[in-house]
Amino acid sequence: MNDKPQKRTKCDGEKISADSTVHADLEARMICIFGEITPASHLAMIDCLNRLSEFDTDVTVYINSQGGNLTSALAIYDMFTSGRYPFRIITVATGQAFSAALIILQGGHERKMFRHAKLLLHRPRFTFSGGDSLDRGDLKYEDEMLQEFEKEICELLTEKTGKKIAAIYKDMATEKIFTAKEAIDYGLADEII
Repeated sequence: MNDKPQKRTKCDGEKISADSTVHADLEARMICIFGEITPASHLAMIDCLNRLSEFDTDVTVYINSQGGNLTSALAIYDMFTSGRYPFRIITVATGQAFSAALIILQGGHERKMFRHAKLLLHRPRFTFSGGDSLDRGDLKYEDEMLQEFEKEICELLTEKTGKKIAAIYKDMATEKIFTAKEAIDYGLADEII
């Protein structure tokens, strides 16, 4: 019988389910984003990454999401690419990485996809909720915001894919769905697993 205590880290056996979208198994160094991306998803991701920040082993982020809040997705992307963490982040599309989830996928040091996973690229949208009413001034402001988001996404994807910005604008306008092979050919993913 070995009486010597085993070395433990503070992440041993710790599991987090911070909101209905983000789940983590810190011992396995695995974070899952399953479902709609929201501001709560962003906060949960901050919590997970901060808990892992004292270790330098790769973290895998699995994504199966229809998309969601673009501001939150861009914030998660910025966290992944900030250089703030001592580990590499590997993103994996497991089913779908649509819309805002495609942006999160791009934040990985390695971007992987399961064989039958799909990506969706489209123009940013503004969703009205709960009967909100807008006047022409509001619509002009919303249109300017959408144009700025579209420009940011095109610049980000140009940097990640090497494609010309005009090609990305065109593909965003047509709502392009990518298979895993097509995503690799386009430069949106690095490897099929």
